Amino acid sequence: MEEYSLRNLKNNLQVVSVGKYGIRQRNEIYSKVLSDDLSKNKVIFQNTLTIGMGTKQIDFGILSKNAKYCVSPAYRTYKIKNINSEYLKYYLEIINTQLSKKYMIISARQGTTIDNKSFLKHQLVVHPILKQNYIVNVINIIQKYLTISDDILETHKDLKKYLLKHIFI
Repeated sequence: MEEYSLRNLKNNLQVVSVGKYGIRQRNEIYSKVLSDDLSKNKVIFQNTLTIGMGTKQIDFGILSKNAKYCVSPAYRTYKIKNINSEYLKYYLEIINTQLSKKYMIISARQGTTIDNKSFLKHQLVVHPILKQNYIVNVINIIQKYLTISDDILETHKDLKKYLLKHIFI
């Protein structure tokens, strides 16, 4: 990965936040506009890893879709290379607790937010790219199935509510 810092100089990109649930549009989280001037914000685009500090964990966000947004200049931004960005997202979701404990506890003892030097040198053991792609495809199929199952469950709940309402009238 390679760190970069491209600014939103045209002030034309929608702002997003990075947190426990990844990258989310700021207007989904906050109801008020925090600033009209987003020109100092960093630009993120497809295959970007964004790292920020949460209160209890390191916040990772990976933009794997083809889009452009901007984030606070407090985040660190990296171009993802030689790894499937969705695979990396799933991987970091799983190991985030261990990474956060390791690098945030050390940092707290040193009076800093995170031990960046050690954190950025942390070695990840990953599958070869073909297996990464396969794993991502399987996880995405499972996720689609779960989404469909949730939709079916909600439909059945609505049907039950409707039937109960009309049966006892």
